Amino acid sequence: MYQHTDYWKFTEDLDFLSFDIYPAYSIKGTDDAFIPAITLERCRAMTGGFIVPEQHGVLLAIARTATKNRDNQVIIQTPPGLLSGLFGVKVEELGSVTYPWPPSPAPPVNPLYQIQLTPGSALESQTPSSRAFEILSLHGARAVGTWITPPESGPTAATGQPAITVNRFGKGHAIYVGTHLTAANASCVIGLALQYASIPPLAEAPANVEIVRRRKPGTSFLFVLNHYPQKEQARLFASGTDLITGNHCKGSIELAPYGVVVIQEER
Repeated sequence: MYQHTDYWKFTEDLDFLSFDIYPAYSIKGTDDAFIPAITLERCRAMTGGFIVPEQHGVLLAIARTATKNRDNQVIIQTPPGLLSGLFGVKVEELGSVTYPWPPSPAPPVNPLYQIQLTPGSALESQTPSSRAFEILSLHGARAVGTWITPPESGPTAATGQPAITVNRFGKGHAIYVGTHLTAANASCVIGLALQYASIPPLAEAPANVEIVRRRKPGTSFLFVLNHYPQKEQARLFASGTDLITGNHCKGSIELAPYGVVVIQEER
């Protein structure tokens, strides 16, 4: 859910495929891929016929990827298992942030760790972890984010250690994130991946407007959806005909509350 909503906030020309529905080999040639968590067998399939980064793309994986097989048994390889060479990283230590119990009557302290991004990033300088965290060791990758732990947590091995890494692989990049996506950090993580993907945006639009492109031989369509109960504006980088109203659309368009526009793009 988080990765989908945050992708549309960036209004990029992107889509999602499920590894449960589409086998790895069927999406060879895909520019970018997001892996929430995959099993050992699927890792083996991906390291065979489907290596996105070799094709100028970006591969993004999050914590606990490649830790178990199809029978839910922990594998013997150090995570991320068969993908360690691809990501240029290994998980040195993993854990989970715990909340104090019983709750204190004092104002609650957020025990979540923070990830400090490399200076110079166009994104926010810090983003929070989920409750899960992984300390990463570099085996060819470089760190673009390190762990910051709250003083209340006391001494911890995570402080200053790699939390997000990028590995140059072939002509592309493989990004490993040592935590899970949450509503609080998904925008930052997806934004980081898109910086390496260099995918041009479809439009300029508010975060609550979803824009998706669909293609078939000879033509393409833009679906513009307003998910909020008020009028919104979007500035398109393409032009065409709204198939619902028949109006020609170019530049800025107005969307009614919960409005939908379907544009057949001009070639």
